[in-house]
Amino acid sequence: MRRAEPPTVHHEGEWRPWRVTDAIPASSAGTRQSDESDPQSNSLPDNDQTSFFFHESSQVLTSLCGTLQVALLVDSDAQGYRRTIQHSFEQGERLVQLFRSFREEFETLRYNAGTDPLTGLKNRRTFEEYLGREISRSIRYGTSFALLLLDLRKFKLTNDTYGHAVGDDILRSVARACFEGTRASDISCRIGGDEFAILLPQAERSSVEAFAERVARKFGLYAKPLAPDTPLGIDYGIAIFPEDGDGATKLFQNADEKLYESKQRASRLLEGSVTA
Repeated sequence: MRRAEPPTVHHEGEWRPWRVTDAIPASSAGTRQSDESDPQSNSLPDNDQTSFFFHESSQVLTSLCGTLQVALLVDSDAQGYRRTIQHSFEQGERLVQLFRSFREEFETLRYNAGTDPLTGLKNRRTFEEYLGREISRSIRYGTSFALLLLDLRKFKLTNDTYGHAVGDDILRSVARACFEGTRASDISCRIGGDEFAILLPQAERSSVEAFAERVARKFGLYAKPLAPDTPLGIDYGIAIFPEDGDGATKLFQNADEKLYESKQRASRLLEGSVTA
């Protein structure tokens, strides 16, 4: 079926082509004045920056839709034509500026939504997204990757002894140790209070174990001066896809089980050293 052509609107004494603004009800047009007593007012809350950018951009776009249809001008005067074109360019520049501001605001919001503010690592939400991507990519290309879980030993004791400010510095020390040892393709995340996860594409178990030991040693160097009288340390668990699980849930469970075994061994060693 052929699409219907837009209707042509006739006004007394002049003729012009149909414009997008003709289809916009007066109650929703950009020229409507804001009324504090009207719940449908165009006024926007100060903290709703996203709505503001969309609102302003739509107003400018509506104006552009009207002014750019200058192919059939009512006023044939060349000076009027130039004024119309100049106005269109000014509106276009304003629209570009608004969308640039919106893009910057959006990138900031996206970064904040996916980042742990204390450590600067990616948060649990982002970790789950990347885990799903790694599984899909490994299935598609027939590759593997490692999931490394890290957990702090005696962190609660440290918090109780030295306070939460020192505890925050210790968490940042974990992030520093992870950052210094990872490749550009690795994804480091803070997924809980003192729990961390790292995704290492195309990494073998032996290399991941060596990497985890390096992280633990680096963390010890950074954290010991902060809490010299507590036995701080890092325990870890490793799972390899698809060897240890062909899905996110199973893979994470296996890594968590390995982490628990690591914590149990460390606890027995610590108790043995205290007894001796």
